[in-house]
Amino acid sequence: MDQRAIAHKLCPIVYEDDHYLFVSKPAGLASQARGGERSASVRDVLGEQHDTAALLPLYEINRWQSGVLGYAKTSAARQHLRTGLETGSAKPAYVAVVQGKLKPRPQRITAAIKQVSAERFVVDRKDSDAPRLVTKLEPLEWGATRALVRCRPGLLNHHQIRAHLRSVNLRIVGDSVYRPKPDAVQLGPIMLHLAELRFHHPGLKLAVTVRAKTPPDFAAALDGDDRKSRLDGLFTARLRAALAARLPCFLDEDTNAFRVLNGRGDALSGLVAELYDDVLILQIHQGKFDVGEMPVGEIARWYRQQLGTAAIYVKHYAKDRSRSGSGLDELRNPQPLAGKPAREVFAVRENGLDFLVRAYDGYSVGLFLDQRENRRRVRELADGRNVLNLFCYTCGFSVAAAAGGAQSTVNVDISRKSLEWGKDNFRANGLSLDDHVFINDDVFNYFKRARRQQRTFDLIVIDPPSFARPQKGGRVFTVEKDLQRLVAGAVSLLTPNGVLLVSSNDRSASRTWLREQIHLGAGSRKVSVVATPRLPLDFAGDPDHAKTISVRVK
Repeated sequence: MDQRAIAHKLCPIVYEDDHYLFVSKPAGLASQARGGERSASVRDVLGEQHDTAALLPLYEINRWQSGVLGYAKTSAARQHLRTGLETGSAKPAYVAVVQGKLKPRPQRITAAIKQVSAERFVVDRKDSDAPRLVTKLEPLEWGATRALVRCRPGLLNHHQIRAHLRSVNLRIVGDSVYRPKPDAVQLGPIMLHLAELRFHHPGLKLAVTVRAKTPPDFAAALDGDDRKSRLDGLFTARLRAALAARLPCFLDEDTNAFRVLNGRGDALSGLVAELYDDVLILQIHQGKFDVGEMPVGEIARWYRQQLGTAAIYVKHYAKDRSRSGSGLDELRNPQPLAGKPAREVFAVRENGLDFLVRAYDGYSVGLFLDQRENRRRVRELADGRNVLNLFCYTCGFSVAAAAGGAQSTVNVDISRKSLEWGKDNFRANGLSLDDHVFINDDVFNYFKRARRQQRTFDLIVIDPPSFARPQKGGRVFTVEKDLQRLVAGAVSLLTPNGVLLVSSNDRSASRTWLREQIHLGAGSRKVSVVATPRLPLDFAGDPDHAKTISVRVK
């Protein structure tokens, strides 16, 4: 799969000369990243071929809107066009999908607007001295319940359009802020697209019109909620926005396994999509995503068209997988929902390392993608250290540690199959097994053994499941009840000034609670927090997904 080609297809350059550069910005991609913001920006795409520091932004487009986005290459060119935007000599034109009673002929909306919140403006009918703004509306196409309209505001101002439309009882599809009961912020794509910008070019000495093709989701959105023959436009707009938000992942040559859709973090609760090289895996979570309303087969076909995937598999997640053995035959079926069967075992690349995955070997494929950046951190910390990896699964952290120069690793897991898989991951990266030990046992049993052997470690990784039932009886493990005891056992094996990395995917566990359990488990030993890293970019938008704390214990 050509990841770079996908990235440039999602955000193509539509005009460039010695003075200006314009791209067709997709919804979901920020115009430019802001301090502390966990999102991709257009500059991530342009940075491959241009000196982005030399590109001067002309204006911004809301992250959740699409359309023509421009940069100047000289300060004089920038000043010229910004003056045109401020005076109205530069002419923008938007298209939007609206719902409500629309007149069949062009109309003008003339009204002042005022700001009532950080995200919302309303028509101001009381202040007679406020400047009156004009928006021209022209119906272009009619659908079952909606219409496609062209909007020509006097100035480049999306708030003007949204407020003016609401004043005549029209609402842009997907707009969650400009509606009768508004949300505080916009949380998904809006069917509003800056289709063209016409301006006088200072170098060419003539009028130039730059256009960005209207996204195909707009045409689908005209059919409203009729999903019998194709996906609803707003639904596919959310899928497309999720791809756009992950453009840095597509541009990363060292990684080809990442999440392309993150459920409620991308405004589609219960639906997750993960890419493993050219194999896509869809996760359908029971009770959160209604497969009856949105055919999974159509979603799969949409992803195949956008990504060119070789195979797409679907995994249905019951609310309580610990009590259900149903569906396992489906999870082990090599025949995908779309495409040709994937190899039983194949390698994916993460931060330059190879990891073996199995697309149809149960719920998990062998690599938890949310730990990608934590594995990178372990690799950076591991040089010369003795590393203990608890609940090691397929030994991803240990492979990263060994690649980073760890003196040794000890890998503990109750699954013998996972440990053998882990050994194969070592071999896949040309790493010798000589200084790496694989122990098939319960972690608490291993604590006793290690203390008898007087083993100590400089770096210990704790990434437990939220819930685990031992294979041969014994006590059920839960993070809520057992994390403090787990930390205490690990700390007893940790050298002075050693590092403990604790991660939990228990959605109910807060970072504050996690920190408290670590301090309680450490007992009398002094703990200092080294880092509280965020999730990778492809998991952003869902802060409850997983939390990690790295501490130094004296």
